[in-house]
Amino acid sequence: MTESFSLLDVTTGVDLTPWIISYEWSGDLEQAGRKLNFKIAYTTKDQAWTNPTVNLGDEIMLYCIAPTAGGQFDLFHGKIFMQSRESSSYEMEFVAYDKLIYLAKSKYTLKFSKAPVKDVLSTVASKAGLTLGRVADDLTYTVDFVADGMTGTEIIKKALFQGRKKSGKSYHIYLDAQDKLNVVRTDTIIQGYAITDMTNLTTASHSASIEDMVNRVEITDKDGHVIGAVTNSNDVKAYGTIQGVYKVDNKQDTQASAKALLKSVSEHSEVEALGNIQCIAGYAVEIQEEQLKGNFLIVSDSHTIENNRHMMKLTLRYLDPEAKPKITTEGNTSGGGITIGNIDEGMSSGEAAWLGATMDNGTEGCVEAATKVGSYYSQFLAQEQQAGVVNVDTLCADAGDQVIDFDASQLEKGDVIVYGDNDHVVIYDGQGGYIGNSSSQDMVVHGSDYNEMGSLTPSKIIKTSRI
Repeated sequence: MTESFSLLDVTTGVDLTPWIISYEWSGDLEQAGRKLNFKIAYTTKDQAWTNPTVNLGDEIMLYCIAPTAGGQFDLFHGKIFMQSRESSSYEMEFVAYDKLIYLAKSKYTLKFSKAPVKDVLSTVASKAGLTLGRVADDLTYTVDFVADGMTGTEIIKKALFQGRKKSGKSYHIYLDAQDKLNVVRTDTIIQGYAITDMTNLTTASHSASIEDMVNRVEITDKDGHVIGAVTNSNDVKAYGTIQGVYKVDNKQDTQASAKALLKSVSEHSEVEALGNIQCIAGYAVEIQEEQLKGNFLIVSDSHTIENNRHMMKLTLRYLDPEAKPKITTEGNTSGGGITIGNIDEGMSSGEAAWLGATMDNGTEGCVEAATKVGSYYSQFLAQEQQAGVVNVDTLCADAGDQVIDFDASQLEKGDVIVYGDNDHVVIYDGQGGYIGNSSSQDMVVHGSDYNEMGSLTPSKIIKTSRI
C-alpha cells in the first residue's frame, strides 16, 4: 500500500498516530460538514502503558501521505465534540466535526441587496472564521433576500438555490482541511478515475421499486370537485397511472403541494471499493459494474482506515440529465384552485377566503395578509406565502427589480403598495381602495382609499400584478 494516514492533536502538538486503532472519515449531502470518528488504544489497567491526553474541544488534523501521488494531503481539520469509553474495553472513541458545524448551529440576521453570490458566501463563511475556496464557475449571479434568524448553512443554501433556479443545477458545500469553504456543482465528475469490477470494486448493490409510486395527483376544491392535476408523464407512460388526491388548502401553494405528493421510482445504489480520498459527497464518479454503469453523484461517503487499509462505502444516485421527470399540469393548479394570472377571479377568491380573518402575526400581519390573499393570483406572492415570509424587508428584497418607486399612474390591480420605510403593505384593488391587514381592527379588511393609512404614505410598488 502506498498511502498512510496520520492524526495530529493540533492543540497539544501530540501525534496520535501510534495510538490509533481506526478512522472513519465521512460526509453526506444532507450533513452540515464532514465528520471524523476515530478510536485510540486506551487502558488504565496496565501501569506500563502511557495514554495520550485528548480533550473535548481539541483541534485535530488528519492527513494522508501518498508518495506516489505527490506527498502529503491534508484531509480533515476540526474539533472534538464527543468522547466515550466503556471501562471493560481497551479503547476510547472520539467524534470530531469540521468548522461548518458552527455555521449549522449559529443563527444570523443579514440583508443582501443585489449582492454577488460569492460575496454572500464569503460573508457567511467569515462568521465562522472561514475563507472562500474553490467555487463553481457558473456562480456569477446576484441575490436579494433578508436572512432573518437563519443558520449560516440555511443562508448559503438559500443563496445557492437561486443558482439552481437559473441553471437547473444543484450545488454542495464542503470544507477542506485549510478551513476554506468550497462549492462544487453536483455534476462535477472526478477526472481520470473510475470504480470498476475489474480493478478496485469489492461489492455493489442496487435496488429499485415502484411500490410507493404516485405519478398523478388530482386536485379537488373544498367540495370535492376535480379542478386540475399534476402528472409525471414519463412515469405514467412507463408504469401506468398510480393516482393520489390533493384537496385545496387556502393556506398552501396548491401546485407546489400537489407536486410534493408525486413519487417516482425509488432507487438505492451503493458500492464498496478501495479507498480514494477524492471520492467525497457532492462529486460524481464513473462506475463500471455489471448492474451500475455510468456517472453517479456521491450522496454520502464513508472512508474507513484500519491497519492502514483504506476502504470506502459510497451511496450513489444516477447522474443523468435526461432522467428528469416530465411534470405536466392540467386545469387550475394555483392557490385556491384559481389559475394564477387571473387577477379578477384570484383577488375575489382571496378576499372571500381571508376577509375578516385575524392573521397569525396579529396586528403585525400585513405581509401575511398580502401573501395569503395574493397567492390566489400571483405566483410570487404564493411562493412568499409558502416560504413563510412575514416582514416587508424580505418581501421587497425577494421581489428584486419588480419593486419601483411609488407612482400612482403605475398602479395596477393586484399590485402591492408599500408604505413608509417598509413599514406596511396592502394590495391595490384597482379602484382606489385596498385589501390588507388592519392593525386597529386586527383583521383583514377591504378599505376604500389606499391613501388613508394614518400617518403612512405610499413609497413603493411591488408589481405583483405581473409576477
